[in-house]
Formats: sequence, structure tokens, C-alpha cells
Amino acid sequence: MIQTLTSLKKTVEKAAKEDQRARSRIVALEEGIRRAREAEDEIKGREREDLELKLREVEEEENRVESELGDWKEGGGGNKREGVVVVGEERRNSLEENKVGEVQGPSGLAELAKELDALNKAIEMVEREKSEKATEVLRALEREMNVVEGELIQ
Repeated sequence: MIQTLTSLKKTVEKAAKEDQRARSRIVALEEGIRRAREAEDEIKGREREDLELKLREVEEEENRVESELGDWKEGGGGNKREGVVVVGEERRNSLEENKVGEVQGPSGLAELAKELDALNKAIEMVEREKSEKATEVLRALEREMNVVEGELIQ
């Protein structure tokens, strides 16, 4: 009888240790899920800020080009004009590198529109990829949690 009580006590102690290990794994998995969600939110926030900055830059460039186009049209449309007043050092350098002294017409706007479309598509693709990756990680962690819970129940 004493042997039976001793073996029962050992069995209970062993089960308690396994139960504690399983609970620790669950807590660790829950912490992993929380960290993954925080990291996802942080990455999305940073990417959104970067993309919004790029979008503002493209919009500013578009406004500048539209303004230059308006000036160009007012100045005779088809006439090539040397020494156009250019806003920003970057545009001046671009004109010097290309050795062109004329303002680009509607093709410049078309290029900006294409660039804006490409940026928008890139934004959507990056957001979709990040969402898919985060969903994958969360599903894997949830599967692991279910396995650990299943071990606890048994």
C-alpha cells in the first residue's frame, strides 16, 4: 500500500511538472503572437510613412511640372525657351546633365502619372505581402498553441 502511494505521488509530481512546462510554452507562444502583431503594426507604420513621404514628393513634383507646363504654354507653346526659371536644384542639374534648355511638355506629366501608378501598385503589393506573412506567422503560432493545449488536455 505504501509503495502504491509512493508511485501515485511520483506520477502526480511528474504530471505537475509536465503541466507547468506546457503552461510555460503556452505563455511563451502567446507572447510570441503579441510580439508578432506589434512588429507587424510597426512595420506597416514605417512603410506607410515612407510611402506617404514618397507620395508627397511625387505630388510636389507633379505640381511643379504642371506649373512649368503652364508657364511653357503661356510663353508660346511650341517655342523652345532657354533659361526657364526652375524650382529646386535637382531640376537644374537634370537640365544641365541632359543639355536641354527646354521644359518638357505633357510627356513629363505622363511619366509622373506612370511613376505614381507604379508607386501605388508597389504600396498595395507590399501591404498585401506583409499581411500575408503576418497571417502565416499567426496561424503557425496558433497551431503550435493548439498542439500544446492538446498535450495539456491529455
